Amino acid sequence: MATPNPTAHQTPSMDSPMAQTQQRAGSTRTRLTQAQRALLILALMLCAAWSDPPDTSGTPSSNAQDTPDASDQEDTSGPQDDASAPDAATDDVLEPQEDIQEDIPPDEPPPPKCPEGWEETIALDSEVDIDAPFTVNAPACTTSEVELVAPRLTTLLFESLDIPTGSFIIAQDALGQTLGTEFVSSQPVSMRFVTQISGAVSLRVQPPEAPADWTWSGAITCQEGCGREATRYPIVLFHGMAGTDRYFGLLEYFYNVPGELEALGYEVFTPVTDFIGPSEDRAERLAGQLDDILEQTGAQKVHMIGHSQGGIDMRVLVNGMGYDAHTASMTTISSPHNGIPIDLPDFLTGQNFQEGYMQNEFPQLYPDVESIPRFSWSGRTCLVLDRDCQDEMNGERINAVLIIPFRLLRGAARDDDFDGANDGIVTVASSVWGQWLGLLPTDHFDEVGQIADSREGPFDHIQFYLDEARRLRELEKETRP
Repeated sequence: MATPNPTAHQTPSMDSPMAQTQQRAGSTRTRLTQAQRALLILALMLCAAWSDPPDTSGTPSSNAQDTPDASDQEDTSGPQDDASAPDAATDDVLEPQEDIQEDIPPDEPPPPKCPEGWEETIALDSEVDIDAPFTVNAPACTTSEVELVAPRLTTLLFESLDIPTGSFIIAQDALGQTLGTEFVSSQPVSMRFVTQISGAVSLRVQPPEAPADWTWSGAITCQEGCGREATRYPIVLFHGMAGTDRYFGLLEYFYNVPGELEALGYEVFTPVTDFIGPSEDRAERLAGQLDDILEQTGAQKVHMIGHSQGGIDMRVLVNGMGYDAHTASMTTISSPHNGIPIDLPDFLTGQNFQEGYMQNEFPQLYPDVESIPRFSWSGRTCLVLDRDCQDEMNGERINAVLIIPFRLLRGAARDDDFDGANDGIVTVASSVWGQWLGLLPTDHFDEVGQIADSREGPFDHIQFYLDEARRLRELEKETRP
């Protein structure tokens, strides 16, 4: 009989209970490996597609009656439910994003910008006054500028609180000379400058950007030289027949007038023309000198004041030679606009002053430019024994040299509107032109301070021309831009 080997592997019989148990255990291990593999594939598919959970109804399974198979089904459903959670979370995240997109307003247009080179466009405001605050409303995309009238050698201070930071401020005179500059880095702003010539001064503010209308304000105060005066445009004095800028190189035609006015700050010029000659020739000589004055001062216009034939020369210059664009005003003093009522030899006058010519032909040849302000003064003198005239004219008495022409004129013009009143050379009725400003108690010589300004009568010619300069300054304010 054989002896049993205790170390030998004994395979149980298939019919034995132990064999049946081992068979079911092996079958169970095989099915668990397949379920895990399915779960891995499912998880990869969910991560790649991020879509709804796939249908797992077709997943292989063991017999429903096997207890392990039922456990596999339950184990498989657990991971499937967990894998579907991100899909639900995704839905929760996407829905608010759609709501946010619906709340975003439509695209707005970009803020306005100024075109390239916009700073070259200048918005000029009206003239401002020294020692008076001002406010400027500037259009979009412009450099803003104001102008003021200032005398020469005057120290001015500009101050402001609201000029945009980053702006440049530039002060210039009529010649384009820079008087001062300032870069605005902080507030308040101040800039001091000194004028070199009398006339217009511009104060320009150039902001770094100005895509919309903008406003700035300030004040210009006088610091030094504050007693001086000025007009925006120079004053040009035109002498009459037998006149010159200086007799014998010494005696001024407008005696001491230029110097007195210039000492106060005014720019005054006295061009010279023919001693005797027709106004056409005299105006031709004046034209070149007027060009020089405009270039020398940088002014666009001048105020013209003409005495006697000088007023007629002015009319030819302005109305016949194209200088109307350069004329701010015209004022005449005892100029024979309506002619002289007595015949005078041509060699004495060089100009046709007959009433018929001056009243009819001359206005046709040189029609007045209505847009230019025109003014006239008339002189009236009195004989020594004419007490009534002297009472009316503040004691004015005629220079003895003018007695004979005075009598001739009064006798020839008794029937005019002023009963032949005259200044010894020109009648009052003949000198009325444009806006008549009235009578001056003086004769033809004293109207310009001749001879050598004795100042014995009631007429102070220096004060008269100073008053005229001030009147023209007020006229500029009334007609300023």
